[in-house]
Amino acid sequence: MKWVLLALVGFALCGCQTTASLKPVGSRSKEGVPVGEFRFLSANGSTVAQGRFTEGKLDGIWRFWDSGGSKTAEITYDRGIKSGPFRLYYGSFLDPSAGGKLKAEGNLKADKQVGEHVAYLTTGDVESRSVIKDAGEIEASVGTSDLARRLMEADDRLFPKLEGAVLGSLHK
Repeated sequence: MKWVLLALVGFALCGCQTTASLKPVGSRSKEGVPVGEFRFLSANGSTVAQGRFTEGKLDGIWRFWDSGGSKTAEITYDRGIKSGPFRLYYGSFLDPSAGGKLKAEGNLKADKQVGEHVAYLTTGDVESRSVIKDAGEIEASVGTSDLARRLMEADDRLFPKLEGAVLGSLHK
């Protein structure tokens, strides 16, 4: 069920906010490369993404919001590579009362999830707690390894949707 919610959160952010409807606000180098702090605004003027570019690549902590104004993600980048802590939040699209509540958290290294991953229910209770080992093996301490894998795969499918909404709107 949680992976369905993640997919719909991606739809709420990226499906309703087409890249053509996002307005990037920030500076560019003489060559047109985005540099420094940027915000991406929806057609109604609300911020749907905010972060920094270094040499045209996502860098540092990027924050994303859905069309209802609920924070949906915080992802750390190192010059275009997902690397560092991330947090995903329930959007307000399906359940306005859950909007902005922590959904999952973990760590990324070289665009892959590593170490501890925790997924939460809308009540705040832990649905799954696991550790991703070096060989990709998942060891669950709450829930099953299969559940943890499905939740992590749903996270992995969401990341490119968020990035695509930002990067695609730069090239219009």
